[in-house]
Amino acid sequence: MNGSDALCMGAFCAAACVVAFAPPVNVPPPSKQETPSQLSSHLHPTADQRALQYQILRERNDRAHYRVRLPKKSLQAFAQPTPGGNPSESSPDRAYPPLDVTAQVQAGQIRLSWVANPRNPVGRIHYEIQRWRGVGRGEVLPLTRASEIVESTPCEGMTYLYKVRSVFQTDPSSPTLTSNPAETSCVVPRTSVWSAKKGRLEGTWDLFQKKPGQPDQSFEGIRPGSPLGKTSWRMELATLRETTISSETSIPRFDALGRRVIINGQPAARTRARVAHGLLASLRLIDPCGISFDFEQFLPKEE
Repeated sequence: MNGSDALCMGAFCAAACVVAFAPPVNVPPPSKQETPSQLSSHLHPTADQRALQYQILRERNDRAHYRVRLPKKSLQAFAQPTPGGNPSESSPDRAYPPLDVTAQVQAGQIRLSWVANPRNPVGRIHYEIQRWRGVGRGEVLPLTRASEIVESTPCEGMTYLYKVRSVFQTDPSSPTLTSNPAETSCVVPRTSVWSAKKGRLEGTWDLFQKKPGQPDQSFEGIRPGSPLGKTSWRMELATLRETTISSETSIPRFDALGRRVIINGQPAARTRARVAHGLLASLRLIDPCGISFDFEQFLPKEE
């Protein structure tokens, strides 16, 4: 193929390509085709366009089918917290009593404990405690923020009753809210042991108290109607009368060779009755709760 033929063949191929890729005749351009200026407005919207877009989004979110409807409790649970605590705690309408109130006797003391009610506001809660000893009048103890107290038991042999209430105030101008009482009780057994003897002075007595878990105490020269030292105990009366006390003593038996006598496999013994003459003292003490405690003491006659 010479040069003229090659030139003709190249011109023919170029014409064919132009015909194959030419745009269709009388076909309008796409209606949604955007010009470069319109594309620039989407990438960099004006202030009016931004305002229009915000209004469209707002109307769309306000439609009912776009809105999420949650239960009232769920809305309260996910509410935005406010300064000073949970919104549910900002205006409570009532106080709830404490839980698991128990009273236990431990080593001559009473341990009163409870658990805070989770429905009460945290941080502002106080507790009011009332106590009854036996059938006496109730006493109101100082307010406390603790969850337990430990107190001594000056009165024994009676029931201690406690009532614990939750107390709080939402703000200084609001009324104080007080819950219903939560009750508990325990019985304090009488463990003190008293003894007495005549004092050095006529008409006086020396008294001695032993109580488990506490040091022994002695009170000397006490007259009827006088307090027992710095305690709240008081001696009310003391009387004396002559009496005799019979007791039996056991004496082991031995044979002539000094061996222990065995009868039926058991060591034998002689029993002898012994009579002691002396005075029987009847004393009455008044405990700190006003309950009387009577006991008797045998005083052997001095030889």
